[in-house]
Amino acid sequence: MNWREKYWPGQDRQDRLAVASGRALSAFCVMAGGGGIIITIINLQFLPDFMIQVGLGGVIALLCLVAPVFINGSAQFQLRARLLGSMTLLGMAYLSLANGSLYSPTNLLLLPAIMTFSLALGAKDGAFALALAWVAYVFSFLDSRAAGVEGGIESEFGALLIASGFVWIGTAVFRTEMSRSMSLIQAEKTKADKANAAKSDFLANMSHEIRTPLNGVLGMATVLEGTGLNPSQRRAVDVIKSSGSHLLAMLNDILDLSKIEAEELELEDIEFSPLEIFEGVRDLHATTTEAGGLELKLTVEPSFDAAAERLGDPTRLAQVLHNLVSNAVKFTSQGSVEIAVGGLNDQDGLWIEVRDTGCGMTALQVAKIFKPFVQADSSTSREFGGTGLGLAISRRIVSAMGGELSVESKMDEGSVFRVELPIQQVAGRRAEVAELEDDEAGAPKGLKILVVDDSETNRLVAAGLLRPIDAKVTLAESGEKAVQIYQPGRFDLVFMDIRMPVMDGFEALTEIRRIEAEASAVQTPVIAMTANVMGTQLEQYLKAGFADFVAKPIDQANLLDVARRTRATL
Repeated sequence: MNWREKYWPGQDRQDRLAVASGRALSAFCVMAGGGGIIITIINLQFLPDFMIQVGLGGVIALLCLVAPVFINGSAQFQLRARLLGSMTLLGMAYLSLANGSLYSPTNLLLLPAIMTFSLALGAKDGAFALALAWVAYVFSFLDSRAAGVEGGIESEFGALLIASGFVWIGTAVFRTEMSRSMSLIQAEKTKADKANAAKSDFLANMSHEIRTPLNGVLGMATVLEGTGLNPSQRRAVDVIKSSGSHLLAMLNDILDLSKIEAEELELEDIEFSPLEIFEGVRDLHATTTEAGGLELKLTVEPSFDAAAERLGDPTRLAQVLHNLVSNAVKFTSQGSVEIAVGGLNDQDGLWIEVRDTGCGMTALQVAKIFKPFVQADSSTSREFGGTGLGLAISRRIVSAMGGELSVESKMDEGSVFRVELPIQQVAGRRAEVAELEDDEAGAPKGLKILVVDDSETNRLVAAGLLRPIDAKVTLAESGEKAVQIYQPGRFDLVFMDIRMPVMDGFEALTEIRRIEAEASAVQTPVIAMTANVMGTQLEQYLKAGFADFVAKPIDQANLLDVARRTRATL
């Protein structure tokens, strides 16, 4: 049993009003119970002739002390609280009447009882407590008068009536307004959840609708690039691929930000060599910097073993570094861009700095540079392009990885973006493992592959991208057609579109598995080939039985890599 939670309910619950009610009840019970026990101990010594009343007071005090254990966190909170409160109030009222004095401490304790009833249960229950208190006050006043008590007893009686009325009105109004506010907040939260769900659906649909034609553009450009082109034609294809890749990068930025905001960003924890990441980013941007007359340098701190394997997410680390270097190159017209790397905390972490000699930023621009859709200058998007999401996404990814991304910059002197990450070092060298993998595993040749997609463009793109491995490709324009031509053992691999009319990819996969089960045949790996690549969607594919997935627009290297990975299952 979590005693602390019983006596002081936590703030992480959905119903904040229930939390406040539980805490108010606990506060009253502890104070009333503790005070009641002290009074009972004193009365046992000085009021031996009133043992029934004193004993009843002690029982009420003990009941108050243990009450939160049986009330807080219970589904019958209000019912149990009313039962406890009624017993407590009736007992206190009895003690007030038995005492026969308006000056009884029990009469004063009725005031916080009214307050607690109103705060924890509401105005109606508070009115019940007020009525009992007034009955006790009236009879106590009459008993005091009958006993000949003088000295302003009327004013004391009036003060008790007015004070108890004020306590009830104040707490009842507060509880009522708080209930209304919480109802409005819950309604707004529900509305926001629905809006967020609608946004996710919209992004998923738009991602699919944009990626499908973009798959045709980039895929056919890649296929065309592999044919005999003259220099002029090759330049035209390069422009097409560059423009398509830029559009794809912007789409991925928007989806990444949505995943982060929805807390769906998933990080891998695998072994990798940071040096491979650093060299890969440098090599990727080398052509751009050379064309612009810039020097791109990679500097590794002598004491830092950048080749040693570490645990983390190499894909996300590369994404952050790409964003930082791309920005540095974009805003540096002359001079150099440097990637500097070093170790932290006795090699259990690393720091990365991307330094440039570009235009720099003011303090005001630095303060807002990591906000989504914000760039340092309003003219930036017109002059340099971009969505203004790269740095916002990078900082959130670094934060999710347990690190920190910061920046120092001065106008006309350049900028330094610094990443600090707690990436643990492990034994061994990934470079040696990578060499072994390259020797043993290449893209398999001559695979028999079934490509299923309702878009003719997508089918032709997939078939064209599979040419380098001499695959024997069969095309199916629908899920029904795929099921009709499928035979166990006929294909080594199936690439299946997800969103198709009449019979979608999930239904087609189910039918294929049924056919295999009836024939007691080995299952053929089926790969989801889809433009729907949100995190929850990818999980859905794997749970449904797809062996892997290929995102649209289809990247040839990724497509062939999936084919290579499935070789072990053949």
